[in-house]
Amino acid sequence: MQCFGFIKTMMILFNFLIFDGQGTERRDAQRPQSRESASSNPYSFNKHVLPKTLGGKLCGVALLAVGIWVSVDGPSFLKIFGPLSSSAMQFVNVGYFLIAAGAILFALGFLGCYGAHSENKCALMMFFLILLLIFIAEVAAAVVALVYTTMAEHFLTLLVVPAIKQDYGSQKDFTQVWNSTMAGLGCCGFNNYTDFEGSPYFLKNHTFPPYCCSNSGNGTATEACTEERAKDNIVQGCFSQLLYDLRANAVTVGGVAAGIGALELAAMIVSMYLYCNLK
Repeated sequence: MQCFGFIKTMMILFNFLIFDGQGTERRDAQRPQSRESASSNPYSFNKHVLPKTLGGKLCGVALLAVGIWVSVDGPSFLKIFGPLSSSAMQFVNVGYFLIAAGAILFALGFLGCYGAHSENKCALMMFFLILLLIFIAEVAAAVVALVYTTMAEHFLTLLVVPAIKQDYGSQKDFTQVWNSTMAGLGCCGFNNYTDFEGSPYFLKNHTFPPYCCSNSGNGTATEACTEERAKDNIVQGCFSQLLYDLRANAVTVGGVAAGIGALELAAMIVSMYLYCNLK
């Protein structure tokens, strides 16, 4: 009985802090504990376990807020992507995606807290099923990402390279984002220096960005980055560099992914344990 009460409390705390963050003391105050649970369960959840906080609904509400912001005032939020944003929006509406993600997290938090605290089997089962669907979707996305990396590169090339040729050097925010990316990863363009041919920057200066001629990728080349110097330096494209960094840090990336998966599996196991032990 003590084990059940402890797991129940951990389930509520987990959803309270990570998914929802909304206190349930009102329900606890209205729902008196049974004599048996009050006397034999030292881990029983009550209004003193979860005091009121100001950081409620952390993940779910944050994503909902950002999603609504993007939907209502998308241009100001996505202006750094320039024409890439309008192209990408044909496939994925970022605002609605964030709203959906926030709503799912909020629903998970509510179902987890409500189901464990009120011992509602229906809410626990819904929590389990939603988390199971998310877990399956993540596994499927990981498999697709591993198998179709080349296809993803081709798709992104069709979106990103035209954006670079059109706006690099003329749109300040877009240019700053790319400069920061190239400086951080030590790369040049999406594929290589040829991505900047015909761009406003190239037409104005008749040179390529200094990142394309700097072996360190810090953009501190002392001479103008001409086509001849860019050919000699052969700085790797940012997409290839990103893949290289991911593979070089595969242990860390895999560890984070495994940790998230283990957390989801643990939540599903706990929800099923509570479900099966409720009368």
